[in-house]
Amino acid sequence: MSILKSISWTFGSRMGAQITQIIFSIFLARLLTPAEYGLIGMLAVLSGFALTIGEAGLNSALVYLEKADDETFSTAFWMQLSVNIFFMASFFISSGQIAEFYGQPLLKPLTQLMSVTFVLQSIGSIQTAILSRQMNFKAISIANFSATFLSSVCGLILAVRGYGVWALAWMSIVNVLALMIGTSIASGWWPRLRFSVSVAKQMTNYSAYLLLNNCLNYWLRNGDNLLIGRALGAIPLGIYNRAYTLMLLPLQNVNTILGQVMFPTLSRARSNMIEFRRLYIQSIRLIALVTFPIMGGLSVLGHQFIMLLYGAQWEKSAPVLQILSLVGLFQCIIFPVGWIYNSLGHNKDQFVITLILSPIFIALITVGLRYGLLGVTWGYAIWAVISGILNMYAAGRLISVSVIDYLGLVGRKAVATLVMMVAVNLVMLELSIRLGSVGGLFSCVALGAIVYGVVLFLLRDPDLTVITLRLRPLVVRTLLRRSA
Repeated sequence: MSILKSISWTFGSRMGAQITQIIFSIFLARLLTPAEYGLIGMLAVLSGFALTIGEAGLNSALVYLEKADDETFSTAFWMQLSVNIFFMASFFISSGQIAEFYGQPLLKPLTQLMSVTFVLQSIGSIQTAILSRQMNFKAISIANFSATFLSSVCGLILAVRGYGVWALAWMSIVNVLALMIGTSIASGWWPRLRFSVSVAKQMTNYSAYLLLNNCLNYWLRNGDNLLIGRALGAIPLGIYNRAYTLMLLPLQNVNTILGQVMFPTLSRARSNMIEFRRLYIQSIRLIALVTFPIMGGLSVLGHQFIMLLYGAQWEKSAPVLQILSLVGLFQCIIFPVGWIYNSLGHNKDQFVITLILSPIFIALITVGLRYGLLGVTWGYAIWAVISGILNMYAAGRLISVSVIDYLGLVGRKAVATLVMMVAVNLVMLELSIRLGSVGGLFSCVALGAIVYGVVLFLLRDPDLTVITLRLRPLVVRTLLRRSA
């Protein structure tokens, strides 16, 4: 499958899944409370870390290796399964201690129920890696969309029937279960009773530093949730988590869509640094083209967006969303540096950078806690900028791209986004008064899109020019067919 077709399938399924998820999340947010989302967020912080360890970097190792056979896949499967069985038992047994740590008794039965996700996720994980090696992103896309749709329907039905936080718990379990079944059927692979010590060592040599980095990086992305839940409680965590999730939505979508395709593609191109650099630079420019206006729009229209979609009970999420969205403008071009480290096998370098950033993160979040939710938000924002600059410098050296070069790739998009934000901000109040909240919001979105496109056109952005040239024949053919 070509890169373009792979991205198209991944994009289509991801967008379909996210649109489905957004629609259902609007209803769920109106049926459930910030406190209930906060409870799931408390548990997700700890379970997510355990799942990161359980994956052990083996999926990336399977994609990275030039040759992999049934023995390799089976070895990776049994390694993952054994670790995740351990975590399932550990979480079930320590559920009482987790509830005491947060001061939330309901977390005990929640933890016991959701501990099953460890085993379910490990069973289907290797199949996803196999499909990625085969560049069979069509199958992965269908499995992801199906799992999202089924779990969202399940969560909504339970929420309507008054199950509260349990609706979110079962939604997570159904998602993992459906994805496991889908990828297993699509790959046609099932584990054998085979285990190779030499293969295990080979994968461990690649994934050891990757695992260490993933563990540290996990807490750099989620340590704020842990501290908010412990120090401020379930409601502030639910509010923060809702804003952070919304900010991360476009970043995760674009990064996942391209990353799922680009990691195996770049891994195969690592012997040709010129081609590697070209592919990576194209990806960064495409990410900026799509993500910059979304993050800029969320920052300006965050309050209107929250109030319209989720209601007054989530209003305190708005300022958090607006701050984080500004950070997202920068983060969207930083996330892909992991492709460089992982594709070139420089996982140790990535780990060292993450190790340096860890004390900075702890210090900024700890100080931020003294000033409440917004203090933590600004602490995270400052750390994200520091992290981005350091990672751009370190990863850029590996492919001979400086920080200045890196920023120059997205300069026109940044200018167009800034002009768009100013234009929308100037007319937003007037439109909201004349058209009401719904009409004003959609009018501002339309205005922002037009301003962004016009400014890019005036700046002669090369990526917009390429897209325009490729779309022109399609538009002409469509108009000719309609006129005929």
